[in-house]
Amino acid sequence: MSSKDYTMIDNVGLLLGMFVTIMFSARISGSHFNPCITFSFMVGNVKHGNFDRILGFLYIAAQFAGGMLGAIFSKIFASGKDDKIDFELKGHFQQLVLEMMGSFFLVFMYLSSTDKKTKFTSDAAIQTIILAGSYLGAMLLAGSQLPTSASPVNPALAFSVILWNPTVSNWAAAWILCGASFAGSFLALIFFRFVYQKTTETLEQMEEEEQEGHNNEALLG
Repeated sequence: MSSKDYTMIDNVGLLLGMFVTIMFSARISGSHFNPCITFSFMVGNVKHGNFDRILGFLYIAAQFAGGMLGAIFSKIFASGKDDKIDFELKGHFQQLVLEMMGSFFLVFMYLSSTDKKTKFTSDAAIQTIILAGSYLGAMLLAGSQLPTSASPVNPALAFSVILWNPTVSNWAAAWILCGASFAGSFLALIFFRFVYQKTTETLEQMEEEEQEGHNNEALLG
């Protein structure tokens, strides 16, 4: 991430990077690179009806460790360059809402893609494109009011960036960038479980009943 505005090339590169990362890690870890995603699975227990919460804590620990490692490499390879990142919020409440919206959108897409009844497609490549695009969209949405033009929408990444760029404005933004995403994640889980999933099941049941009615009419006719 750079303190300069994103360009189209930046977005395409980020999208391709996410696509490759998600595609090759899906069968290993479910592509959990974000504590918000792991948090929703731990609370909701939604992965095929079961998700090991102890494993979830280990995932989150690894995500924060990975964020720190990435920050270290960034400092090494960007040595001598203007690599300072300052989030400097224009409005705390506005950014709080945007972070929650970005996290909500991202987590909802992940939850939907893991349920057989709500997943968008059975094609792994298409599904990965959707998830990668969702990740990029969430970052741009949440960062629309930030100088960076994109927000990590990832507490592990945000914490690492702030820790290595300890400006007053960054520490002031820490509670939003590291906390609001979890709130959005929880709201996404509630919406998915009690609204979207229930609605999908009801519609499927109605379709089955309608189809059964047509079959009975055909037999009687």
